[in-house]
Amino acid sequence: MFRRRKKEGKKEGIKEGIEMGLEQDRRRLLADLVQQKFGPLDPDALSRIDSADPTTLRRFEARLLTANTLAEFFDDQP
Repeated sequence: MFRRRKKEGKKEGIKEGIEMGLEQDRRRLLADLVQQKFGPLDPDALSRIDSADPTTLRRFEARLLTANTLAEFFDDQP
């Protein structure tokens, strides 16, 4: 029983690690694309991308297609 729980815990930990890695990759890709479109990002802009929750991150990804300025990209309106 203990081994089964340990194995399940290990699988769950691996799954969480993979999810965290994928989310970090999304953030890095988004930051790269934003820099390609608007130029170098200051530390505050990078921090906003790095600290965005999943919902905000999705909103940023979609907004990158239509924003004409960095201010529009970061506009807090959903």
